[in-house]
Amino acid sequence: MSKLYKFISWEIAVIIFSWLFWRGFSRFAGEFSAGAGGAGSFSFSSGFTADVVVYFLILAVVACLGIMFFGKIWQVLLSGALAGGVFLLMARLPAQTGFTEFNLAAVGILLLFLFYARLNIVSESKERTKINARIILSRGLAPIILALLLMASLVIYQSPGVKALEKASKIPPAGEKFVNSVMENFIGNLIEGSPKEKQTVAKEISRQTINQINAIAGPYFKFAPPVLTAALFLMLWGFHGIFVWLGVLIGWPLFFVLKKAKFARIEERDTKAETLII
Repeated sequence: MSKLYKFISWEIAVIIFSWLFWRGFSRFAGEFSAGAGGAGSFSFSSGFTADVVVYFLILAVVACLGIMFFGKIWQVLLSGALAGGVFLLMARLPAQTGFTEFNLAAVGILLLFLFYARLNIVSESKERTKINARIILSRGLAPIILALLLMASLVIYQSPGVKALEKASKIPPAGEKFVNSVMENFIGNLIEGSPKEKQTVAKEISRQTINQINAIAGPYFKFAPPVLTAALFLMLWGFHGIFVWLGVLIGWPLFFVLKKAKFARIEERDTKAETLII
């Protein structure tokens, strides 16, 4: 298989896994938007399904290996443009197309971080006398994962349910349910009485607590969309080390399978090394 056919087949893989990931994430964003806006319920167990995480990791690995195999600037640019094009087509929400200013900025972020990943991969490859796929993958995956998380956060920020919080005067129903649940569990362990009496007291305290929260936080709900989006991004970014580790766990064996299949090969070459003399 020629280099051109290998490159084309790899870009097809980028398109496929981009489509699979953003299709699943758009569904998650819709459920998250409905939960934030009070039009439905949301939980990570139902919305953030395992297949979204798997496609996220595979997409990051495919992009990283693509830079390892096809590291020329125009190849990285084309790969980023294809992945960004799929993102613009798939990252849609109700009453909103994918071609928004934020989404276009997200594509720009993706391209920048792909070039940063290329810089890491190329420098790591040149600094070693022996190719270590595990270390190269770990250095290349980190910026790619960061770019995908930033893109996902921008999609969440634009979701109708999250944007609706700007005009809200009280916490959404999902927040009220959370307060009621906390109060029922907390009050139930502090007071004595029948279950019905405990429930009545818990509801009254919950009502007063919610009213107090609305009175204090009401003027600041206009800041809720960026705060909520940033909180979600930071929560996901807290797992970036795990994402990188899982990506290496997927990419390392895949690299050796491709090497055995003669998709790529490693050649020994004479290199010159610098040394410091005093």
